Amino acid sequence: RRPPRLSARAQDTIHVFDARNIGRIGTRDKYAMFTVEGVEYLLDESLTELERRLVSWDFVRVHRAELVNLAHVTSVHVGPGESTVLLRDGMQVPVSRRSLAELKRRLRGD
Repeated sequence: RRPPRLSARAQDTIHVFDARNIGRIGTRDKYAMFTVEGVEYLLDESLTELERRLVSWDFVRVHRAELVNLAHVTSVHVGPGESTVLLRDGMQVPVSRRSLAELKRRLRGD
């Protein structure tokens, strides 16, 4: 099976990335985006399309505007009002109450 790839625009260039190397895909102004080495890339696919395509590669939606790669998760902080995922690059991603149970299930490997 071929690894999933993401094609992203940055100015007038289309860059191709191995999705397994991306820890987080979020949204900004209706565009799906991710950051690699401090550079922000915009995707042509919606977050819903990306979720459908990447779910079998251990991406999970943790918030209406956030997908995370489970391979990049180092910890989950469960707070009384808000939970967050810490990724290995130090980024903290919010987790909605509705997504928390699914995140825990997927982290266990169920």
